[in-house]
Amino acid sequence: MLTPRNRVSLPNATYELLVKYYNDIYDWNFTSIADLASSDLSSEDSNQSIVVLPIVTQFGHIRIAAEIFGSKSAPRYQRSSYILAKFIQNDESIDIYPGHVQYYFEHTVQLPIGPKTHRLAFVNWYL
Repeated sequence: MLTPRNRVSLPNATYELLVKYYNDIYDWNFTSIADLASSDLSSEDSNQSIVVLPIVTQFGHIRIAAEIFGSKSAPRYQRSSYILAKFIQNDESIDIYPGHVQYYFEHTVQLPIGPKTHRLAFVNWYL
C-alpha cells in the first residue's frame, strides 16, 4: 500500500460486507456494532462474537513488485484501476469479471489469537 490517504469510517453497506467477509473466511462469529447493540443477539452470543469496527485506513494506489495499481480515488493512477478478475468455480471452470477498483483499504480485526491486518480492495463489478 502506498501513502495512506486517510482513516475513514466505512459506509454501512460496505461495513456489513466486511463483517460478512470475516464470517466467511474464519471459524469465529463476527458482528457489527449495530448487531451487537440490537436485541437479536442473546447475551451468550454477544459474549462469543468478535466486533468488527468500521474504521479503515484508505489508500488510493498500491504497488505490487514494480507495478503500481490505481483506484478511482487516485486520479493520477485511474487508468490502472480497471481490472479483470478470474474466479475458479467448484467445477474447475473459470469465470472472468471486469471491475473498477474504488479504493484500497487496510483493516485490523482483533482475533482471539491476536490482531490480524487485512489489505483489501473495494471493487465495483460490472455485470
